[in-house]
Formats: sequence, structure tokens, C-alpha cells
Amino acid sequence: MNYATLSLGVFAILFLGLALTIAILQIKKIKKSKK
Repeated sequence: MNYATLSLGVFAILFLGLALTIAILQIKKIKKSKK
């Protein structure tokens, strides 16, 4: 496993974590607006 593959994997994990956080925040906003 070379440096490029490792850095790409780390970037992918960070991107997925960010996307998941945004999705959770959007779901919370939608639930609040419906009530």
C-alpha cells in the first residue's frame, strides 16, 4: 500500500464522514420544520 493509495483512503473516509454529518443535520432540520 503506497502513500498515494493511503492518502486517497484517508480523504475518502473524511469525505464520507463530512457527508454523513451534513445528512444528519439536514434530517434534524427537516424534523424540526415539520413539527
